[in-house]
Amino acid sequence: MSGPLAGTVWWDGRASRDPVLPRSLDHPGGGARPVTVGEWLRHDSRRLLPPDRGRPDAE
Repeated sequence: MSGPLAGTVWWDGRASRDPVLPRSLDHPGGGARPVTVGEWLRHDSRRLLPPDRGRPDAE
């Protein structure tokens, strides 16, 4: 992928009829900056999921 979102992590929700969206570490704010691959590698990948999608801190 090229352009301003090159090197970012995406959620492919097509299997559950959800959209394909860039992942972020700041879900509640909306419009947050997409997370880069390097940032993703430094975090628990579950932290990149929205709160209602199985994040451990959502319990």
